[in-house]
Amino acid sequence: MAALFFAPMRAHVRTLGALLATLAACESPVAVTDEGTIPIDQAVHLHYMVVGTGPDTVMVLHGGPGLHSAYLLEPLRPLAPRRTLIFYDQRGRGRSDPPPDSLGYSAAQDVADLESVRRFFHLERFTVIGHGWGAGLAALYAVDHPDRVSRLLLISPMFPRGDYLWDLTMHHADGRDTSALEGLMAARVAGLDTSDPVRFCRQYWGAMVSPTPIKDRSVVRRLSGTICDAPASSLRRVELINRRINGSLGGWDWHGRLAAIHAPVLVVQARGAETWLASAREWVASLPDARLAVIGSIPQFPWLDGGSRFITTAGRFLDGAWPIP
Repeated sequence: MAALFFAPMRAHVRTLGALLATLAACESPVAVTDEGTIPIDQAVHLHYMVVGTGPDTVMVLHGGPGLHSAYLLEPLRPLAPRRTLIFYDQRGRGRSDPPPDSLGYSAAQDVADLESVRRFFHLERFTVIGHGWGAGLAALYAVDHPDRVSRLLLISPMFPRGDYLWDLTMHHADGRDTSALEGLMAARVAGLDTSDPVRFCRQYWGAMVSPTPIKDRSVVRRLSGTICDAPASSLRRVELINRRINGSLGGWDWHGRLAAIHAPVLVVQARGAETWLASAREWVASLPDARLAVIGSIPQFPWLDGGSRFITTAGRFLDGAWPIP
């Protein structure tokens, strides 16, 4: 009798355990609830991932310009409850198709692609989170489509004027890591960037963030796993994309254009690098309804040491309120 009783019980326990595990996975804020491709034209399809099923839709735009969205999944996952986060790889980046011709890379094309992504998901209005170049893309899109954007969260946004690049060079001219630069050049001469792009990326991806490279080796090591989690063909295109996108901007100065954005904007920037802070302050001064939150001490990645304050600040803004000073 005992065997007849306990065997079904064990089966029920296993079934219940599997069910609870499935429910836990569904409730996990990092769980990808949908994944696929967005047809832009016959040649280009953009890879996307959706995290969460909440009523508020948030579009996440990665930086680079040649990076991809995977590195933002983990830091932004705590925002997923009560929201739907849409991550997509911009054309030619990550798991998205490249255009047939390299002339298909430009800032204007990225803006047009974002509008195609909006139409694909049938969104009337949405919130945007942009990091680095993604913040610049978000701003350019909001200028062209002001009725589509409800709020913008700009994390370490790219410089609003190209002049800041000269300022950054002057401030950090004596702080260049020459040994890392020599290693990078030697690896390129040896052809590592094309023969083994994953290994090259893991060691030197910081140099591929254009036009403001990452010089902190600890940051490069910490993020290499997610930033280099892309097909080899995509990693080989990073520097080409950087040149094309940055080149399409020319000698940019967005001070006047940003005045056309009337949606609330929160700029998040880390302390400790005066050029980056000055840039963030100019973003805020140029926008009609914007504020600055200073979090962490790693200029281009404030979430790395911002702790819970980064998520608390971002979540409060996404909920419709300004962060508490």
